[in-house]
Formats: sequence, C-alpha cells, structure tokens
Amino acid sequence: MRKLVVHCGLHKTGSSAIQDFLFDNAQLINNSKNYKLFSENKKGSVQSRNLSSWVDHSSVNQSSARVHKEFYTSLLASAENNKTLIVSSEAFSWLLEDNEVMSFYDNLKTIFDEIKVIFYLRRQDKLALSHFSQRAKAYHREGTFYSTTEKNFLPYMDSNAKKYFDYNNRINLFCNNFGEENIIVRIFDKADLKNGDVVEDFKGLLQLDIPHKKKLQNKAFGFEQVKFHEELIKRHIPQSSLLWKVATNINSTRKVSCNKSEAFNFYMQFDGGNKELNKRLKISSTPNLFDMDFSNYPLVYDFNWKVTDINKIIDSSIASINHYDYILSPKVIDLIRDSAVLLEKNDLKKALELMELAKKLRPNGSFINSKVNTYKKIINEADL
Repeated sequence: MRKLVVHCGLHKTGSSAIQDFLFDNAQLINNSKNYKLFSENKKGSVQSRNLSSWVDHSSVNQSSARVHKEFYTSLLASAENNKTLIVSSEAFSWLLEDNEVMSFYDNLKTIFDEIKVIFYLRRQDKLALSHFSQRAKAYHREGTFYSTTEKNFLPYMDSNAKKYFDYNNRINLFCNNFGEENIIVRIFDKADLKNGDVVEDFKGLLQLDIPHKKKLQNKAFGFEQVKFHEELIKRHIPQSSLLWKVATNINSTRKVSCNKSEAFNFYMQFDGGNKELNKRLKISSTPNLFDMDFSNYPLVYDFNWKVTDINKIIDSSIASINHYDYILSPKVIDLIRDSAVLLEKNDLKKALELMELAKKLRPNGSFINSKVNTYKKIINEADL
C-alpha cells in the first residue's frame, strides 16, 4: 500500500520552518519504517527544499496554477510500498480552480492508495499584512496576484483577492475532490499549535519522533523598509546588492500594520465563509474559526512617511555606501538627489548629508554640486 501526505501551506504559516525540518532530517525520515521525503525538483536536483518548479504559475492571475505532468512521473519513481511519501510546498495551494484540483487528485490516485492533504490557515488580516511585508522583502510583488491600496497595507478587494483569501472556497475544492475525511486543517496560531510551534504540530500530525531544533527566523521588514522598497518598485529601479543592503540596514521601529477598524472590516468579509468551513470540517472550537481578538492593532495607524523615516534611509544609505564600493545606476543616484531636494525644507542638514552622498556617486553633477554649495552656505550663515 502506497500513501501520500501533501502539505500545501498556506502562505505565511511556517511552511519554510516545516520544510527546513524535513530537509535537515531527510536521512532519518528516509531510513524510518513509515516515511520517505520527496525532495526532487523539476530541474533534476534530488535534494531540494523548494518544490515550486513542479507548478506552472503562468495562468494564476487569470484562473489557476497547474501541476506539470512530469511531477507525477517523479512521484511514481519515489513511491514505495508500505511507506508514506511526504511532499511539502505552498505552490500546490495556488490550485484555485476545480478542474486543476480534480486533475491533481486524478493523477495522484493512480499512484497512491491513500492521500492526505494538510493546510495551515492564518487569520486573513494577519496573512495579508505578513504577505505584503514578505513581498517587499523579496523585492517583488509576489505573483502580482492582488494589489494593495495607497492608504494602507491591506489589499484591494478585487476578484483575485477574494479568491485568495476565501479559505472556504479554496479548502472546499480539495474536500470535494479528495474527500473531506482526507483534508487536515490546522490553525496557525500559538494557542492552537502543539507546544505553540508549527513544526511540533506538524510532527504530531505525522507522529514523527524526530527531535526538532528551532532555528532563528528572519526578522520581518518594518514600515520604513517596506515603504522604501515600494518607492523603488514604483520607479522601476532594478534589484541591486547595494539597495538590498540599504533596506536591510534601515533600523525600522514601526510595524507593518493598519488600524483596528481596517483590520476588523477586512477580516469580516471572510467571517461567514470561515464559519461555514469550520462547521463542515470541525477545525476549531471557536465558531468563527479564528480568535476574534483585534486588540493588537492601534486605533490609529499612520501610513505616511515621516521625516524620521527618511532620516533612517539616509543613515542606512551612507553606511552602506561607505562600506561598499558600488557603481550605481543613474536612476538610483537620481533618487538620492531628489530625496535630498524633498527634504531641504524640513531638515537642511540631513538634506546636505544626502546631497553629499549623491555627489560622492556623481562628482561632476552640476546640479548636485550647486545644491551642496548652497546648503553649506545657508547652514554656515545660520551658525554665525
């Protein structure tokens, strides 16, 4: 008898931690009596943490992702009698249409006698904010699947956003094809996870008796870092090591968040569906599926730039350029120059620092040199 466990995420629910645990312990898992880890990607690597190459995302904005046929051939080669094959990738959660989920199931059932699918769900408002922060950190709009507003970090509620955050519809697609008895849904919240840890929770589901050493997770980007990247993206400035270093060095003190009413109103668009899903699968003792505590949000959240935010970017830029010898693209230098001009009415000394940075990168720039001389003259006269 051949068995399969597919862990599909969802996004921002500790999937990387689960995959790191599985990959780091692949030998122990493969040598065990009951399990084997599938770690081959489409490019031919047989030891890969990232299996997303098996999924074609090219049509996800219009309809759904689809699984490459070669995936099933590779699964068949890896499957063993009397062992459960473990597959983990959030990429499978991008199967958003019934025909693609049906195809996924129909192909898998020709290989396996028993299939279980595991999902972790995070309350929609928390997922949206965490997802936005991650997209900025990765220097791309992940999937460009949904867009945020100009007023806060929450998405426009267009058709794609509705599809993405509608857990009831997404999970039901799998229930209807795989059978709801084969769908396992867990809530990604410390209060609901075994020992407050997603890896321990996942281990418990599979009864994996393998020690887990927690790893330090990458710190999420803060407000200043996210907004900085957004400005670069708007200006179509390509990714560069220096810009990444600048963003990483910014000492963010403000969280990516929104005000309490915005978070609550965003969540409530999905509350009815969450209740229906919980009623069908009996996931949580809480009727709403998720804890309804929104007290971690401020009553008022300032989404706008502050002078202190700009100062942090200036400090980070100076530190990065002083430490690294980079030749920057003209657009980046223009951005530094223009930022100094924007700042000159509020903080002339900081504007001078920024313009001198631009001068260091473009020493023969007539406008930049003129501004440096003007700023110095005004500051010197004010100090007399």
